[in-house]
Amino acid sequence: MSSHAAVADTIDHHHDPTTSTGIQNKKLLMWAFLASDCMFFGCLISTHLIYRLHPPPGTPAAKDVFSIELTSFSTFILLMSSLLMVLADDCAHRRH
Repeated sequence: MSSHAAVADTIDHHHDPTTSTGIQNKKLLMWAFLASDCMFFGCLISTHLIYRLHPPPGTPAAKDVFSIELTSFSTFILLMSSLLMVLADDCAHRRH
């Protein structure tokens, strides 16, 4: 009887319960994350466009503030970190 109780108390990690809408929790959370990401970057881009079209008085030129070398290096680091995350996720799924 104790072995039956131990089996009943184990957690099924492979079962993905659905919400009241019928959508899996993982899928719903991924869509919520993507929606928040779209809103964040939409605000960021619109703020950039507003300040670019109507800069405040006394704002220095962008070429005086930013360097193409630093921007290129930062972009490379960002892309490589994304690539490593994709490779790590793929490796984790293959071993599971």
